[in-house]
Amino acid sequence: MYTVSVATGELYYLRLLLLHVKGPKSFQDLRTVDGSVHGTFKEACIAMQLLADDSQWENCILDAVTYQMPSQLRDLFAMVCVFGEPTSPLQLWETFKADLIEDYIRNHSPV
Repeated sequence: MYTVSVATGELYYLRLLLLHVKGPKSFQDLRTVDGSVHGTFKEACIAMQLLADDSQWENCILDAVTYQMPSQLRDLFAMVCVFGEPTSPLQLWETFKADLIEDYIRNHSPV
């Protein structure tokens, strides 16, 4: 499955639902949680408690660490903080700090 940036909003939440909903037959199936159809994919994610903690953001950044450069990771981290509203941005920063500042350390460490 393709990766989707958190900045794409509903597309990101659609992908998140596709990873967790078994056998949907329509977009309405994806937005249905406990018999209630939600107006947006984000609302459905919240109802399914997929956004209750920062694990989806950790998984998103962890996936990106494997193929993105540190500057791109910082852009992603900023998008997550602005659009994703993580519960603990500081903890997310601490978790991925080494990956986010790798180029800065390499270019600015004493010789």
